[in-house]
Amino acid sequence: MYNPSLPITVSKDGVAFFNHDAFLGGFAPDVNMADREFMFADQVPLAVSVFSLPITNPAWKLKPSWYLVSSNDQVLPPDVERMYAKRMKAVTEEVAGSHVAFISHPDIAAHIIEEAAKGAGAPN
Repeated sequence: MYNPSLPITVSKDGVAFFNHDAFLGGFAPDVNMADREFMFADQVPLAVSVFSLPITNPAWKLKPSWYLVSSNDQVLPPDVERMYAKRMKAVTEEVAGSHVAFISHPDIAAHIIEEAAKGAGAPN
């Protein structure tokens, strides 16, 4: 469910954007400032309805999964990420990164993508 204390602004049509300072300080603090500013300006809005819509057939129940846990994430608590990874029986790697660790740690993200490509045909 949507938490109104989050550092986001919700438009009248139900889409949310991170506020500037929250984005720069919490969403991507391990990315250089010029890239953070660009990412803030280019963010794609999130429909608030996603917080209440059920997912009836998640792919992770049928397909092998990989998960990059960001241990310094200030948007999604790392313990929640670990719980998601465990629940989906994902091959998991962890990095001391923010919510966008795949940008701040591209070598680790590339490695997990390569491993996923090698194992994509395996049963879950």
